[in-house]
Amino acid sequence: MLMSIGLIIWLLVSLVTMGTVCFIVAMLYWAFPNAFLHKVMWLLYTSWVMMLQWWVKRLVPIEEIFDNSMPKNRHYVVIANHYSWLDILVLYATVFSPERAFVFVMKRSLIRIPMIGLVCWGLGHPLLYRGRSRRKNLKVLKEAVQKAKDYGYGMLIFPEGTRYTKVEKVSDYRNLLNPKTVGFEYIIKQFESDVPVVDVTLDYAKGTHGIWDFLMGRIGPTKVYASVSSVAVDHAKEFILAKWQQKDALLDQ
Repeated sequence: MLMSIGLIIWLLVSLVTMGTVCFIVAMLYWAFPNAFLHKVMWLLYTSWVMMLQWWVKRLVPIEEIFDNSMPKNRHYVVIANHYSWLDILVLYATVFSPERAFVFVMKRSLIRIPMIGLVCWGLGHPLLYRGRSRRKNLKVLKEAVQKAKDYGYGMLIFPEGTRYTKVEKVSDYRNLLNPKTVGFEYIIKQFESDVPVVDVTLDYAKGTHGIWDFLMGRIGPTKVYASVSSVAVDHAKEFILAKWQQKDALLDQ
């Protein structure tokens, strides 16, 4: 209980302090986009995530099975299966580091959230439109990839497009939803060369992942498998379909 209270207090204090500063810098960046302001936002972002990482690792028992060749200080792509809202926290607690930071694809509607929306835009999180806005979304992804290349960080996407726990299981896989390959293919194409892809498989022991379960430390043992591959532009679709077969077999075990 004390750990939960401490996390809540820290979240409130950090959002009021670091969040406010980052929002002000994001406003300046919106008016005067430049590398220095982006670097300041990024420093605040990575510092906040590293503090969050400390809390998550004390509330969730995580076992990491990682490839030794994880990328550092360069652009890269992360793909992962999507089970619940907790996935982002677990990925922040394991894959993320100051040398291996990343942004992730978000819903465009989140930009309306006071302070947070503008900060996410400034940091480079791709904010995608809902519905039939493919051309707009491809433009958003292109701009996000360019930022990742310019500033040397990663992009995280969930190819399934939605949580495994939120839809009826109409799928070719036992433990996964069918991956949507178009977004991944487009991102790889925009990098214009072989790019490291960190393939993450999230394996939860229990199916209940409510916020209260997290705060009370009731999330069961969680395994995070991560491997790194270099993906050629013209083999992106085949790569992701092969990885989904491997993930499904791994989760079956």
